[in-house]
Amino acid sequence: MTKGIAVKTRIGDLIQGGSVAVVVGGLVVGAVSTSQGATLATGEPADAPVAQEPVNPPTLEPDVMAEAAQKAKQIEVQRAKRARERAQRSSGDMFTPTRNYRNTAVFGQAGGSWSSGHHTGLDFATATGTPVFSALAGKVVEAGWGGAYGNHIIVRHDNGVETLYAHLNSIAVAKGEKVLRGQRIGAVGSTGNSSGPHLHFEVIKNDVQRDPAAFL
Repeated sequence: MTKGIAVKTRIGDLIQGGSVAVVVGGLVVGAVSTSQGATLATGEPADAPVAQEPVNPPTLEPDVMAEAAQKAKQIEVQRAKRARERAQRSSGDMFTPTRNYRNTAVFGQAGGSWSSGHHTGLDFATATGTPVFSALAGKVVEAGWGGAYGNHIIVRHDNGVETLYAHLNSIAVAKGEKVLRGQRIGAVGSTGNSSGPHLHFEVIKNDVQRDPAAFL
């Protein structure tokens, strides 16, 4: 009887201690450590996993699908309408006139490179051929060679402001043509008084150049 008690006690100690196995009378008893604590393993086969029935996604009714399609179409129509309204805007925040740029000369910057002794616009340095966009909707009042400006474009907007785009490699609009906000009107170049490819951009109000940064 004492021997049996000792064996039982020893098994309990092994299980609590997380031991691997103990052999008692030819029966293998293992103590397997789990995250939940010690579990007694008797060598019996584990239960087979329960088969999971496939879960089919719910089928939408035709009227529900039709309603969803109609709402999606309405959203697209509203987006297109807002885009047209932005394109026709001739006042307010201006569209950035080019892309992939870095500003290399700011408005009012002093220097001997400019006949006035200071910079009259904002320079956007970028690769030759990069698109140039109209900042607002308006009418092209100049398009061609402009001396120190090189190939240039001036667009007059309904709010009385004019925007100038200089040193262009190419011009895609003609004098008298109406343009939209964000419309491509030319490409960046280095014509006229220019030390490298860039867009010289000016904002002119009441015949006076203003800081373009205040309008963008």
